Amino acid sequence: MAESKASARQRPRLVGKDDELSLSVSGYKAIRDEMTLRIAPLTIIAGANSAGKSSFMQPFLLMKQTLDSAFDPGPLLLHGPNVRATDRSQILSRGKSRSDVVQRFSAGMKTPRDSRKVTFGIDGLDLVIETDEIGEDGQIIRLAEPLRKSDEKVLKQRFADLAQRYLRVLRDTEAHGADSWGFDVVRNRCFLDLTLDLGVGDRRFGISVSDELTDDRRWVDLLRGIIHVPGLRGNPERSYSRSAVGSTFPGTFDTYVASIVYQWTEKDRTRLDRLSRQLEELGLTWKLTARRLNDASIELLVGRTQHAQQGGANDVVSVADVGFGVSQTLPVLVALLTAKPGQIVYLEQPEIHLHPKAQLVLAAILVEAAGRGVRVVAETHSSLVIRGIQTAVAERQLQPNDLSFNWFGRDALTGFQTITTANVDEAGRFGDWPLDFDDVSREADWAYLDAVEERETGGR
Repeated sequence: MAESKASARQRPRLVGKDDELSLSVSGYKAIRDEMTLRIAPLTIIAGANSAGKSSFMQPFLLMKQTLDSAFDPGPLLLHGPNVRATDRSQILSRGKSRSDVVQRFSAGMKTPRDSRKVTFGIDGLDLVIETDEIGEDGQIIRLAEPLRKSDEKVLKQRFADLAQRYLRVLRDTEAHGADSWGFDVVRNRCFLDLTLDLGVGDRRFGISVSDELTDDRRWVDLLRGIIHVPGLRGNPERSYSRSAVGSTFPGTFDTYVASIVYQWTEKDRTRLDRLSRQLEELGLTWKLTARRLNDASIELLVGRTQHAQQGGANDVVSVADVGFGVSQTLPVLVALLTAKPGQIVYLEQPEIHLHPKAQLVLAAILVEAAGRGVRVVAETHSSLVIRGIQTAVAERQLQPNDLSFNWFGRDALTGFQTITTANVDEAGRFGDWPLDFDDVSREADWAYLDAVEERETGGR
């Protein structure tokens, strides 16, 4: 028994920053067939409105808020801080007709050495976990109730010695009847667990062995570790509620920003100074600090000018008294500085309320975070952010393989989602890319010039 636990402890507890990671989704909203996204150090999700950009990450956010919940909400917590659904019909993929609705969707995570894929389905009125596929060293075990005969045979071979050791420990001289053992599959939040069902005489024992099959914590930690910065980040406030600050952030990240800045003000001036420099580079303010108002609330203060002025160390105002750019950009910057290597930071429209020049600076900040090992997933509508990232590749600040460019669209006939992945070369150039951004910009320029010419010539 000790040898088995020791071998389990030797497995990495986290998906490391150097692990190749991919996520896959099928049957969710507009994603009918399975689609896979390579999660590089910097992953860009672009596309037109209602193209399904947010939909791809939502299954993983659903799992995150299920794992974060203070109570067991069942297989999935549909209505929570990260995703707000109220009925299964809102998340299952459907076609043109009401009857063309899939009855299940899947969310998968994969590295070169292991994988996890959970399929959620409908049983009457209930949402259930149909299967939980665990892959390790090229072998996939499919947990379900009941187990497939082929999987049960493999598991019997794998756990025979462990079961016998447990039975020897549990048996006593007073137990009557033969020993027996088998398997139970039980739900644990949004995953399925494997349990040894041990019979010693007329007594039954259930012992979880999922950690012997795979390192469950590896995937739980990946999902719970997602830092989610939503597109709607609230209005700037004169005071913010204090919150505990740890390595994971249940819910959306904007809730924690003020408390993190306060912690840096008191204990980590290096990161606070880096944050202030980034705000200055973006042209927003030269200084950021936080102060305690009382045991329950914090005030965020920013420099009134863009750059430091002589004798202006105390020239600060409430964040509520400056433009939206500061309050909307702060969660993005703080999330990137807070995240550990290998941790996923999912940013929805990080460029909101930023001037075009600042959007180019933001691209450099995203690249810098990716260079520290953070897995940055940015959903953007900004052609300038994309151009800034291309420039970083051309300047050798980012390797082409460290970048995943993805364009989301919808099939005109079926309405189902499509993904086009760009191949980026060493100069930051990519090949075929759907019509958008630059073409739209050129069309707008030509339309304006044509209108001016028409006006000046009087239609002649």
